[in-house]
Amino acid sequence: MPVVSPSTIPASSTAQRFNAMPLAFCGFSIGSILLGFVNTGLVTNVNAVTVGSCIASAGFGLGVGSISELFKGELFSGNVMGVFAGFYVAYGILFIPSTGFTSLADQEDGVREMQICAALFSMVYAVPALLFFLATLKEPWLIRILMFQVTVAFFCSGIGNAVASSTVIAVGGWFSITLGVTAWYMMAAMMYTHENTYFVLPVF
Repeated sequence: MPVVSPSTIPASSTAQRFNAMPLAFCGFSIGSILLGFVNTGLVTNVNAVTVGSCIASAGFGLGVGSISELFKGELFSGNVMGVFAGFYVAYGILFIPSTGFTSLADQEDGVREMQICAALFSMVYAVPALLFFLATLKEPWLIRILMFQVTVAFFCSGIGNAVASSTVIAVGGWFSITLGVTAWYMMAAMMYTHENTYFVLPVF
């Protein structure tokens, strides 16, 4: 994420050559789109989708991206990716059958308890997402659009689960899908260069 950080640390030449941003954006996109499919109701097998995509793709990709940015001295983008890497890893672990979370659906009032847990989980990440979005108002439009989509997706998930509204949850799911598409575009824009392709994508 090409964001100017308020403070930096010296970066070694090795760290400067190690750029995992495309990996991070790709993992972010995969996790966001698949979770969007779940929240919109397009996918119902939640366990299979969330565990694999969240931990292996989004969590790993964002985690590696966070480390690479921090080593380069990009404190803002490194910490943003680190926060969302934690979200995807925690979300994936939550839906591992051995945790017992999904078994709540078989209990009396279990579905409502799952919704309350999901609401709390989403809202505690919605707040830093909003703060991150406000910090990108002077950044390129792609960064602002991405963080706006992330913020709305978290708030819709939190509010929708809190009030048990499938419509609001679905709205958040569609925002999650669109932010995934945005992240894919940003990944491609970083990788498509005149050295390896016949065209490049504009970054605005």
